[in-house]
Amino acid sequence: MSFALFANLPLELQALVISHCKPSDHAHMVRTSRAMLKLSLPILYRDIDISIHNQPGKRPSVYIPIAVEADDPSRSVPLELDAKLHSRQQTLIRTLLRKPQYGALVRSLTWTRRTCFNAAYEQLPEQRTWTAFLTMCNVQTVDFVSLATERELDSPPLRMFPTAQMVRLGGVFSSALLRSICHGVDPAKLRTLALDNLHDLGQARDGHDLPRASDLSTRTETDCADGTPMLRHPGPTRGCLRPLIGRCTALQHLSLRSVGQDDVHDALWSPAKDEARYAEAAEFIASVRPTLRTLVFEQGLQADDDSDPGCGSSRAGLSTREAGRPMDVRFVKYIVPVLVEASWPHLREMVIRGVGGSVRRSVERGNREMDRTLAEEMYGIVHGAMSEQNIRLSWERETSKTFYMRVHDLRYD
Repeated sequence: MSFALFANLPLELQALVISHCKPSDHAHMVRTSRAMLKLSLPILYRDIDISIHNQPGKRPSVYIPIAVEADDPSRSVPLELDAKLHSRQQTLIRTLLRKPQYGALVRSLTWTRRTCFNAAYEQLPEQRTWTAFLTMCNVQTVDFVSLATERELDSPPLRMFPTAQMVRLGGVFSSALLRSICHGVDPAKLRTLALDNLHDLGQARDGHDLPRASDLSTRTETDCADGTPMLRHPGPTRGCLRPLIGRCTALQHLSLRSVGQDDVHDALWSPAKDEARYAEAAEFIASVRPTLRTLVFEQGLQADDDSDPGCGSSRAGLSTREAGRPMDVRFVKYIVPVLVEASWPHLREMVIRGVGGSVRRSVERGNREMDRTLAEEMYGIVHGAMSEQNIRLSWERETSKTFYMRVHDLRYD
C-alpha cells in the first residue's frame, strides 16, 4: 500500500495498522509527517521495555560455577549487553528530560536497574533517571527489577509511580528506593502486586552503608519515629508490606515469592527476622482477603554450589534427625492458618509452591526434608478448605526455579 492510500484511510484504521508495527518502525514513522507524529507517538511510548530480567533461560553466576535465572542479581551480564542496556536507557532518559510531555504517554514500564560506572570506575549518579520517571504521570503497569550491586548515589523521590495499578518488584533494593516505588503508589488503586524475592542492600541509615562483613547479630534493626526503616540488614526484605496492610482495598492479584531457609544451622539467616517476615506476609494476605482473586505463594532454594558442600553453614556435630526445613515450619505456623481460617469471597485460584520440598545437596546430610506425612496433611487441610469454596488449588512441593540469596556481608555469628 502506498503512503497516499494509507493516508486516506480513516484515522482508526491508521492507528490499528501502526499498532502492529515494530518499535523501530514507529521511530521512523514519527519523522515522516506531523500526522504520523501525532498517530505514532502514543503507540511508541505506550509500552516501554528496556530490561534484561525477563529473558528466557539461565545465565552463568558471577560468584560460583552455576547457572541462575535471568532475574537473579548474581547473574553475569556480558559487557556488550550491559552497554546496550545502558545506552537504550540513557536515550530514553535524555528524550524525556528534553520532552517531558512524552512521559505522560507511557502506560507500561519494564525496567532493569544496573549499577553503572564511568571509565574511572566511579559509580554514575541516577538523579536524571528519577526525574525522567517522574514524567511518567499516567503509568499503570510497572515491572522493575534491580540487578544492581550498589546503593543509588542520589535519593529517589518519595513517590515514584503514584498512578501505578499493577506493580512487580524484584531483586536488590535500598530501603529508600523500595519505599519510593512500593509505597509511592496509591494502595487503594492497586490491582496487582508481585514481590519477587526482594532483597535489602542493608544500611546503617538511608544513604549510609553498613560496615563490611559485620556480625549482624550485634546490630539490631531500627526504625525512625515515623516508622521509616533506619538500620537494615542485608538479605530477604522485611517490612515493605506492613505500611500497605489494610490499605489495599481493591487488590485482586497477589504474588509473594522468596528464597527460604532450608538449613536450621545456616549462619546466613536470622530466625527471628525470618519469623517476622512470614508473620508480616500472613497479616498482609489476611488484609486483602475480601478482594483477592488470585494468590501465589512460593518459597524456594538458593542456587546450590556443588563444589562447596559447606557453603553458608556449620556442620559440626549435626545429625540426620533435624526437624525439617525452617521455611516449611514457618509456612505451617503463619501462612496455613490465614489460608483456612476464613472464607475467600472472590478468590478463584491459589498457587502454593515449595512447601515440603527438597533441601540443597550441600546441606542434605544435615537436614532432612519435611516429613512426607506432614506435607500431605498440610495439603489436605488447605485443599479441603479451598474445595468447599470452589477455589482452584495448585500445590507443588518443588519450585521451577532457584532463588537469589545475598551471601556477602551477611552472617549472624
